[in-house]
Amino acid sequence: MIVDSLVLIASAVAGLFAGGLAVGATAWFPRRGPAQPSGSSGDPGHPGSRAADGSAASYGQHAGTECLSCGKPLPRSAMVSLSLWKASRPTCSGCGALLPSAQSLSSAYRLLWQALTAVLFVAAALRVGANLVLVPVDLVFAVLVTVTIVDVKHRVVPRVIVYSTLAAVAPLLVISAVVDHHMSYIGLCAAGGGASFGFFFLVHLLSPKGMGFGDVRLAGLVGTVLGWFGLQSVLAGFFLAFLTGALVGIILIAVFGGSRKTAMPFAPYMALGCVLGVMWGPALASGWTRLLLH
Repeated sequence: MIVDSLVLIASAVAGLFAGGLAVGATAWFPRRGPAQPSGSSGDPGHPGSRAADGSAASYGQHAGTECLSCGKPLPRSAMVSLSLWKASRPTCSGCGALLPSAQSLSSAYRLLWQALTAVLFVAAALRVGANLVLVPVDLVFAVLVTVTIVDVKHRVVPRVIVYSTLAAVAPLLVISAVVDHHMSYIGLCAAGGGASFGFFFLVHLLSPKGMGFGDVRLAGLVGTVLGWFGLQSVLAGFFLAFLTGALVGIILIAVFGGSRKTAMPFAPYMALGCVLGVMWGPALASGWTRLLLH
C-alpha cells in the first residue's frame, strides 16, 4: 500500500511537470501558411504544406524566428528548463522574454492542461501499478496533450514529436517486457503499431485530404502503446476515436452548418481513444462482443 501510494503521488507530481513541458512545447509549432487538413502540413515540401507566398511552409517553428525583445535567434533548446513554471512558459535564452506564441497562454490555461496531465498520469499508475511500463505510457500521454493542442490550433501533427516519442517509447517497451518476463508483449506492440499505421495509411491513400499523414504516424505510435494491453485495446481505442470524431462531426454540421468536407483535427479523438483503450480496452471490447452476440 505504501509503495502504491508513493507511485500515485509521484505520478501526480510528474504529471504536473510533464504537463508544463507539454504546454510549453506547443509554443514551437504554430504554422505559417493557410490551414490544411489535420496532419498534412507536418512535412516540409508536402503538397499541402505551402505558405501564402507559394513557398514551402516553415515546419516546427514559432511565429518568427527571432525574439521580439532582443532580436536573438530562438533555438529549440530555449524551451527546456528545470523549472516547472518556466517549462510551461518557454522564454528566450538571451533576455528571458516569453516566446511570441507563448504570450497568449494564460495561467489558467496552462494550469488546466497541467492538471489534466497529472490526472492522466495518476490514471495510468492505477492501471499498471509500480511497473516500468508506466514510464512509456506516461510519456505517450504527455505527448498526446501536446499533439492535441497543436492539432486543434494549427491542424498539424508535428512529425518531430511523433518520431522522437516513438524512438523513446519502443526501447522502453522492450525493456519493460524483458524485466516483466512478458516477451510476447513485444510482438503485441509491434503488431498494434504496424496494423494501426497500415490501416491509417490505407485511409490516407483513399482520402489524402481527409486523413493527413501526420495522423498516420500518430496512429502508429498510439497503436504501439495500446498493443501492450492487447489487440482488444487497439481495436477499442481506435473504434472510440472514430466514433467520437464522427459524433462531434455530426454535431458540428447540425449546429454550425458545416459539411462533410469540413477539415477537423483527428488527433484529439485519437488521444481520447488511446487513454480509454489503455484504461478499459479489453473490458470495452468484451462488452461490445457480448452485446453483438446477444
